[in-house]
Amino acid sequence: GAQARFQASNVALQDKSSAASLAQSWLSLWLAFRLDLVGVLLVMANTVLAVFSDPDCPYCQKLETDLRALTNVTIYTFLMPLVSLHPAAHSKAVSVWCAKDRTAAWHATMWRGEAVPQADCPHPVDRNVALGERLGINGTPTLIAADGRMLPGAASKEQIEAWLLRSAISAQGDLKSEVVPR
Repeated sequence: GAQARFQASNVALQDKSSAASLAQSWLSLWLAFRLDLVGVLLVMANTVLAVFSDPDCPYCQKLETDLRALTNVTIYTFLMPLVSLHPAAHSKAVSVWCAKDRTAAWHATMWRGEAVPQADCPHPVDRNVALGERLGINGTPTLIAADGRMLPGAASKEQIEAWLLRSAISAQGDLKSEVVPR
């Protein structure tokens, strides 16, 4: 199933040299197989954004406020607890993952500061941390655009929109170059 495809793609991607290329490849993989996601914040097809986030990170909580205000964006959240900074974050991330409704649990803890009931189950949290490290992510929050660009830190809604617009313009430029005869 998806796990086998994930492992096969992981092997194929190990030869990529640039972090942006690797990030773009991973984002394509995530979108294709919907691996290890907490949930989708807003579902609109035009723009896609991946976010690596820590449930105990105050900057991640601030970012969540701005992400809620975005429109026409599909946001995929990946749990990446930074236990060196937030020792309880790993167990909170696992509890969010193991909740009956992951998205509701994430929103409860990030939007309202509510405690998520302690839970344990098979989870992808350690894989997400390893993936984030492989992509060069050393802090949360970190956003990844569909073109592989990364934006670390808690950016404002306006900053995120401008950053995503550069992705859209870049994608349109790529489409035009394919249409022009050589």
